[in-house]
Amino acid sequence: MDSNLQYAVTRLKRGALQRLNDVEGRAVTVLSGMVWITQDGDPRDVFVSPGQTFRIDRPGLVLVEAINDASVLTLGSQTERTGDERALA
Repeated sequence: MDSNLQYAVTRLKRGALQRLNDVEGRAVTVLSGMVWITQDGDPRDVFVSPGQTFRIDRPGLVLVEAINDASVLTLGSQTERTGDERALA
């Protein structure tokens, strides 16, 4: 059991943007709604639906945008950098 696990649940209104910095290795799980995730330097556009998880696989800025009202769980270890995890309206 990893007692260093850290998590945050964020509620995002449709169109709201969450900025995450240097959170490589963290998992983003959508609890409700749908989000779009893009990573700095990554050409992929990732859409994540309820029950799906996306693991951030590179350093740098990550944007999570709510396609509709959404609840998002971000899970990682306390030994990782926490970055800038602000929800922007």
